[in-house]
Amino acid sequence: MRVPTRSSSCWLTCAPNGFKFVHCDCGGTEFVRAFSDEAYDIPPERVIGSSSKTRFELRDGKAEVIKLPEIASIDDREGKPINISLHIRRRPILAFGNSDGDLQMLELHRQRPRARGCRYWCTMTTTIA
Repeated sequence: MRVPTRSSSCWLTCAPNGFKFVHCDCGGTEFVRAFSDEAYDIPPERVIGSSSKTRFELRDGKAEVIKLPEIASIDDREGKPINISLHIRRRPILAFGNSDGDLQMLELHRQRPRARGCRYWCTMTTTIA
């Protein structure tokens, strides 16, 4: 599934008008960033996902960021609006979800104070039998 694509009406309407799409995924940030540009037309720097803790170390005089075997955040349910706030520091103007794990993100968006223009809230749930 390629959402959003550059051919979608939302992308064609919003992107030329200065909107930036951010892909929030419960998958690992590094994993999703590896294919986000090709699969979703979203550059890697605009992907928010689950992440591990890291630490800075000097190893043989070289600076390195070391990934630790501990969870820093899970970008699902309550973690999703927390990560949105942490990474982009704004409430979304447009928000789309496709699972129960997106409800808190959509609630954050729904309570966004009305600014100029309109706002959209879309929930899409897929049930596999």
